[in-house]
Amino acid sequence: MPFGLIILAFNIWMLVDAIRRGADYYWLMIIAFIPGGSLIYFFLVRMRDPDVRRVSSRLKEIATRPVRVEVLQARFDDSPSAANEIALAQGLGEDGRWKEATEHFENVLKGRPKDPEALFGYGICLLESERPREAVAPFSRLVDDHSGYRDYAAYPELGTAYQKLGLPEEAVELFRSLYRQSPRLRHAVWLAEALLSVGETSEAKELLDTALRQSDDGPAHAKRADRPWRRQAERMFG
Repeated sequence: MPFGLIILAFNIWMLVDAIRRGADYYWLMIIAFIPGGSLIYFFLVRMRDPDVRRVSSRLKEIATRPVRVEVLQARFDDSPSAANEIALAQGLGEDGRWKEATEHFENVLKGRPKDPEALFGYGICLLESERPREAVAPFSRLVDDHSGYRDYAAYPELGTAYQKLGLPEEAVELFRSLYRQSPRLRHAVWLAEALLSVGETSEAKELLDTALRQSDDGPAHAKRADRPWRRQAERMFG
C-alpha cells in the first residue's frame, strides 16, 4: 500500500475515534487540518485512555510471559539441538524442576563443556538442589573463561557456594579479584559483604566509603545504575 494511503487511513481512523469518544471540537480541527495532527491526537488523547493502556499492558505481559515447559519440550523433541535443550532446561528450572533441568544441562555440557548458558544454568540447579560443592566447578569455569557473562553473574553465585561450604575466605578472594578488574559500586558491595562475613568490618567500611565517593564522581547514567547498590551500601553501616 502506498505510504500516502497509509497516512490517510490513519488520519481517518483518528478522526472516527475522536468523533466516537466525543472529543472536543478543536481536536477534530487538529486532526483534519494540521500536519501531523492525527499523531498529536493519538499520543495525547488516545494513548492516555485507561482502556488503551490496559490493553497495551496486557499485550506486553503476554509478550514477556515465559514459554510453557510443554512447548519447550515439544520444540526439543522436534529439533533436539543444544539451544533447544538449554531453553528446555531453563524452563524446567523456572518451574522448580531442578532434577530434570540438571540432567538436560549435564547433557549439553557433555558436548559443549564451555557453553556459558549451560554452565550457569547447571550451577544454579546444583545450588538450588543444595549441592554447593558440585556448583563450584561450573561457576569457577565461567569466572575463568567468561568472567563478564551476564554482567559478572557467576561471581555472586560462586560466592554463595563458598559461603555455604564454610569457605568465606575463598569468597573474599573471589570478590577481591573481581573488584580489582572492575571497581564498580556493585562489586564493592559484594566484596564488603564477604569482608563482613570474616569480621573485617573496618576494611569493609573503608572500601564502601571509597566506592561511594567514586560513584558520586561518575557520569549520570552510572549514578542511576548505582542507586540500588548505594542504598544497600548505606544500609550495611546505617
